[in-house]
Amino acid sequence: MVDRARSKGVISMFLRRPLRELLFDPAAAATFFWLGGVAGAAVMLLTSHWPRDAVVTTLVVMAIALTATLVRRLVGERQPAWTLQVDAALATGLVSVVLAVAPYGYNAFAIFYVWIALYSSLYFTRRQTVLQIVLVAGAYALVLANGPAVDRPYASWLAVVGTCATFAGLTSTLVNVLRTTARQDSLTGVANRRVFDERLAEEIERARRSRVPLSVIALDVDDFKGVNDHRGHLAGDRTLVRLVEGWRACLRRATDFLARLGGDEFAAIVLDADADQVRQLVERLGAVTADGATASVGTATWDGAESAEDLFRRADAAMFEAKAVRKARRAP
Repeated sequence: MVDRARSKGVISMFLRRPLRELLFDPAAAATFFWLGGVAGAAVMLLTSHWPRDAVVTTLVVMAIALTATLVRRLVGERQPAWTLQVDAALATGLVSVVLAVAPYGYNAFAIFYVWIALYSSLYFTRRQTVLQIVLVAGAYALVLANGPAVDRPYASWLAVVGTCATFAGLTSTLVNVLRTTARQDSLTGVANRRVFDERLAEEIERARRSRVPLSVIALDVDDFKGVNDHRGHLAGDRTLVRLVEGWRACLRRATDFLARLGGDEFAAIVLDADADQVRQLVERLGAVTADGATASVGTATWDGAESAEDLFRRADAAMFEAKAVRKARRAP
């Protein structure tokens, strides 16, 4: 009873989630692909008379697919990322088994190879996607060599593998463009707020394990509203771009990370730098100018226990203190 109630709860939760959220969840997408394959196999069984051995084999394949679907939904995000590749490899094997036992004329089930290639291009790296297509190509070649007779097997193989490669290539390119757009500030080319938050949380967890010094630097352009009001927004955009270029020249190490948080607010993450190095870096960043514009800079070093929000809040407070000092110095 407990297992049944838990399964109903998981299914209910799955169905209530927004479609947009499901599409960006690899585990949810895997569930859709698994269920689609099961539905396709069921349709094939219902549309014609299959040999008994083929029916039994296909039902076993469907049972394995449904089990994989249930495991994926129950475990969800707790599963390591590499298990997604196991899903794709298992699906390739199951599709191949169905094709190997299917009677003549059911080679259309090979369309599910394309589904697997599409899934791989959405959630795998380019190299992993290529390896998956190679696996599909080899599996389908074995099916054609040992399974039921197929008209023009070479043409069939080229059509399926070529379609997989084309879909995967186009989808992978589109996904890379969308990911870059979603994670990069379009004006300055640095990371956006979402990426900064993710990176800071990751670096804090890494620093917690390694005890490597971690500092956050907050930057805010001085009187940027005045730049926009007196010179125009295009001039303001050029000023931001030039400031970012200057800051990037200061943040030269591979581990240094710069992001635009919004408007004229920026932040940097600096790793493995002592207090004196951070101080010198803050001075260099504060000395950067673009069309007469400067930025106030504040920093805070992780104390070994505070959250990402608290760390950034301290850096932001230090930046506002520096801004107040600058204003006081400029006052007549």
